[in-house]
Amino acid sequence: MAKTKRPPRKNEGRPKIKFTEKQWKEFETLCSVQCTKPEICERLNVTDKTLDNLIKGKYNKSFSDIFKQKRVNGLVSLRRKQFQMAMEGNTAVIIFLGKNYLGQMDKQEFFGLEDLTINVKLNGS
Repeated sequence: MAKTKRPPRKNEGRPKIKFTEKQWKEFETLCSVQCTKPEICERLNVTDKTLDNLIKGKYNKSFSDIFKQKRVNGLVSLRRKQFQMAMEGNTAVIIFLGKNYLGQMDKQEFFGLEDLTINVKLNGS
C-alpha cells in the first residue's frame, strides 16, 4: 500500500506582523513623549510580546533599552521649551527652574514670635 502525499499546506497560523517605516516613526514618537508600554501597544494595535519581538528584530535590543534611548529626544525638547518660556518671561517657569537648577527656595520668615513663651509639662512633674 503506497502512501499518499499530503497536499501542500497553505499559510497556517497568523501572518507575521511587520511595521512600516511610518509605524516605526510613530513608535519612536510615542517613546519620546513618555508613553507607557501598554499605551504604545494599544496605539500600534499589537500585544506587548509582539512589540518585544518586533523591537528585537529591528534593533537587536530590548524594549527597555530602546525606550530609554528614544525617550531622551522628548526630554531634551521639554527642557528646551522650558528654558525658552523662561527667557520669554514666564515667571512660573523661571521660579521652577531657579529652584531646580540653582537651589533657590522660598524664604519663610516669621514675625512677632519674639515674645512667644512655650510651657512644656512633663508627666510626673
